[in-house]
Amino acid sequence: LTRRTVGRPMEAIREAAQAVAAGHYDARLPDNHSVPELQQLVVTFNRMAEQVQNHTATLQESVRKAVDETEQKERALVQSSRLATIGTLAAGVAHEINNPINGIMNYARLISDRLDPESPLREFADGISQETECVATIVSNLLTFARRKGSPTVRRTSPTS
Repeated sequence: LTRRTVGRPMEAIREAAQAVAAGHYDARLPDNHSVPELQQLVVTFNRMAEQVQNHTATLQESVRKAVDETEQKERALVQSSRLATIGTLAAGVAHEINNPINGIMNYARLISDRLDPESPLREFADGISQETECVATIVSNLLTFARRKGSPTVRRTSPTS
């Protein structure tokens, strides 16, 4: 009689407690109306298991949101790093191109200035000068882009474009 009224219900409580401890938060005890003294323990245990299950679900949702936010911030950081690298590259390329372009522009002006105004070569020298000015504008835009790490505006104003 003691085994049936106390032993078995206590064994069920122990097994349910072990299940909850192992992460099976849906474990519940059946109502035990045959032993009124244990009924309050069963009700309290079931309420506790339900609260643990609800708190665990809330915690899991909070962790999922935190992981999602962290991944989003990581993607933004990677993107920002890429933009910074592109800006550095653009500045380096612009500076490397700028010196030869200035030299070409100066030589084209010198040639144009030394040619007779009616010389057919003067048109070519002026064309070289105009095209190198277009390249110089692109280089300037690259430098602007590198400074603000945005998107460069590249416009060609040459009549031959």
